[in-house]
Amino acid sequence: MIGENSIKEKLKKIIIERVKFKAPPQEIKDDAALFGPEDPEGLGLESIDALDIAAGIEKELGVRVNEQDDLPAKFYSINTLTEYIKELMQKSREEAQKYDSRIEEELKDG
Repeated sequence: MIGENSIKEKLKKIIIERVKFKAPPQEIKDDAALFGPEDPEGLGLESIDALDIAAGIEKELGVRVNEQDDLPAKFYSINTLTEYIKELMQKSREEAQKYDSRIEEELKDG
């Protein structure tokens, strides 16, 4: 399982590469707002950038962002996004385990 710090590093890389953010990763604070002008220490990204970030998350981290989730809250900062990705990874593992169990049962009954 990928660690929290690795997720944060990958997220910062995604932001820098996908939305052409002009700062080194170490200057992106984990708790700063990613979107909007409200946080003077935030990145000030626009909502359209969320699509690029979501695509990067899917490609780099192998999890799909669910449009039904409260995405503004999940995409608030690197910290909130990291927690969301960990949740998605856990759900994915659980679904894979259920699938594996079903296949094993079918093979036994086969």
